[in-house]
Amino acid sequence: MTVVKFNRPEGFVVHRWGAFNLIMPQPDSIHVLFDLRWMKLGRAGGIEQATHELINALAGLDRRNRYTLYCPRGTYYELDLPDGFTPTVRFSDRAEVARRHLRSPVENGLPAADLVHSFTGYSESDLIDRQGVLTVSDLLHLHHPEFFTEQDLAIRARRDRESFPQAKHIICVSEFTRQDVHRRLGVPLEKLTTIGNIPAGYARTKLDPVRQGRILSGLGLSGPFVFFPAHPWPHKNHHRLLQAWETVRSSLPAGWKLVLTGRAFPDDHPAAALLHRQHDAGITLHLGYRSPLEMQALLHGCEGLVFPSLFEGFGMPVAEAIVAGKPVACSRSTSLPEIAGEAAEYFDPLSVDDMARALRGLLTDEVLRQRLLTEGKARQARFEPQAVAAATLGVYLRVAGHTADEADAEVAELKEEADRRSAPVPSLRLARARHHARAAEVALRRFKIMAAASHISVTCVFSPAMAWNRFLLALVCHGEVVIRRILSNKAVSSVPAP
Repeated sequence: MTVVKFNRPEGFVVHRWGAFNLIMPQPDSIHVLFDLRWMKLGRAGGIEQATHELINALAGLDRRNRYTLYCPRGTYYELDLPDGFTPTVRFSDRAEVARRHLRSPVENGLPAADLVHSFTGYSESDLIDRQGVLTVSDLLHLHHPEFFTEQDLAIRARRDRESFPQAKHIICVSEFTRQDVHRRLGVPLEKLTTIGNIPAGYARTKLDPVRQGRILSGLGLSGPFVFFPAHPWPHKNHHRLLQAWETVRSSLPAGWKLVLTGRAFPDDHPAAALLHRQHDAGITLHLGYRSPLEMQALLHGCEGLVFPSLFEGFGMPVAEAIVAGKPVACSRSTSLPEIAGEAAEYFDPLSVDDMARALRGLLTDEVLRQRLLTEGKARQARFEPQAVAAATLGVYLRVAGHTADEADAEVAELKEEADRRSAPVPSLRLARARHHARAAEVALRRFKIMAAASHISVTCVFSPAMAWNRFLLALVCHGEVVIRRILSNKAVSSVPAP
């Protein structure tokens, strides 16, 4: 990844010419601020992945307008931004914010921009008065308040009241969500636009068989498996899935496993006891949080994906499986039929028997599998990244004051320019560097210092720049904050009392 080391003047844009970056005037460009302060790796589920992919797609499409990313340091260095896309970056880590405040308290605010895009369905309090675009994934809290505490519901209700009327435009990730926001919150349909999510880039690219085999073997997988990636949130319906799997597994040959990823299950989770029993029996494996490289191996190595969720605004894993050419069995609820179309075998998510029927067919009925694969292949174009990026950029331009015709013309020009550029080639070395960098961050959160040091060392082997920017500069930042605070306290204590 190229790290930009110069400041771009306001009203200018950077063009790549050979080995040089040319700063050219762009008086009609707009400036978009992405508020990604919440995007800490592994915390936000599908929203995190969708945001990551949208920024990468916009980077491939738009070299005319200006962008500022307000995000954690680790998140920024996960982005595989192409040469020629040079955003301004403001890190949101606590130490980074403290350092800016200690250096210059009056300049701690975020830069001015034509609009702010918030991806969590609400605007943060310090940005709520700015002209903004919201992305809304779902209104789960209104449909299933039993999954939330009273405090969470009160916070979400306040955010809805403050953010939805203030937003200039709202992007909904599915037509189901768009109609739901209109009915539940009274937002006019003309203020709502449906733009789907972009499945993870690794869904489109297979690893070579040897490397995939090594990764799966390292995860303890040597036989066939069905895959369900999801955090153990109540609406993901893990308990019924494990019950259905226990029924189906008895009719399958030896060696089959159900593989789960996501956060650890809390002890009071309804599925925790059953999961432990199936894990001990060797029929279910919960791998926890995994890096993109491992997710790539799991997605392309599975025999199919099962998705029993009770409620989805989009259903990112379903789209990823379709793009990866894998058959899908999923619940017949909320947005999922809209996303999967005819490329999934549906079941009632409240019925363990119906779930078992669909899961058994997915894994044993070759005619059904071939039909699902054929339908999935025909549906893959729906998730084309450039189309999603172009639709999103059109919203930005209209909110910033362009007419619909002007916005459409500019987007068409940018698509032509993007088509003339050669597509970036994914770097396996960078993917491996990110894999070990994520592992290092997980180890640091768990205070496993030796493991973190080992992963940082391997990160340095594959990408010295990533190790330097992601870890060593973060350490320097923490050190500067500590030193400045010590000096500040000494200066205060040395002032004589009046």
